[in-house]
Amino acid sequence: MWNAEAIKYQPIKNKIEHIQTKLSDMGVELDYGILTGANKAFILDEAKAKSLIALDPKNKEIIKPIIRGQDIGRYCINFNHVYLLCAHNGVKKLGIPPVNIEKNYPTLISYFNSFGDDFKNRGEQGDTFYNLRNCAYIMKYEQPKIIYADIVQDKGKFYYDKEKYYTNDTAFLISGYNLKYLVAILNSSAFNFFYKKFYCGSSLGSKGLRFKRDFLLRVPVPDAIPTIKKKLEDLAMSAFSIRKVDKNANINVQETRIDLLVYYLYGLTYDEVLIVDPQTPITREEYDKASNDIDF
Repeated sequence: MWNAEAIKYQPIKNKIEHIQTKLSDMGVELDYGILTGANKAFILDEAKAKSLIALDPKNKEIIKPIIRGQDIGRYCINFNHVYLLCAHNGVKKLGIPPVNIEKNYPTLISYFNSFGDDFKNRGEQGDTFYNLRNCAYIMKYEQPKIIYADIVQDKGKFYYDKEKYYTNDTAFLISGYNLKYLVAILNSSAFNFFYKKFYCGSSLGSKGLRFKRDFLLRVPVPDAIPTIKKKLEDLAMSAFSIRKVDKNANINVQETRIDLLVYYLYGLTYDEVLIVDPQTPITREEYDKASNDIDF
């Protein structure tokens, strides 16, 4: 059965691998979510976050909303009011100093001390036991980025974030250039199929899928002329806008249009589209029209 499947998919794999650019060539960097080493101290529910802010409103400066893999949906975020106490250790090569709890947030000292010697003597810490371990890309969380779930069921979940969410170790981030364009590609049926069939290594059960950094970087990603790139960006942002109002809203029109464009960019024939997604709502006539009219 495996040989029959490999023979069926090999022509598609050969075709997409003629694309010279990969995700690693698109001006982006992929980074892991924050591993605190002490979640009890650094991960806060809403009640605890409010209580620490009540001690001193200044504490809000280092209390950041955090997204976990389970909070990321298709073109939406389900923020569950979980926060990171971001006492980061700075980035010395960029001149970013560590958060100085004793000097700038003294009302948090008793909170940290309440976790005892195990917390103070833990292995994963920064310059002081108040600080998180080193994270050379901590500043990226405050910038536009794509965040995505590490483990998903069946389909990837990539979210374009401008709201300065932080992530834990189950949700990773992509920073750099072409983010609006790339989030459309990454969420497409074609990319998901290629990653799952050719690049992910192994699946997790019948539907589980893990998006590993090194594997993602290997997937061919087509560049596009500006008009097509803009169309994909607009469609993706439209889907995000709709789902921001209603997380369950129907975005079939946007997703189908994105899929059609991405199939086109990968150079698939309509018969190959049917192999990638036998249930596609795209008709042969629609696809032929798209292939003949680059400005569709």
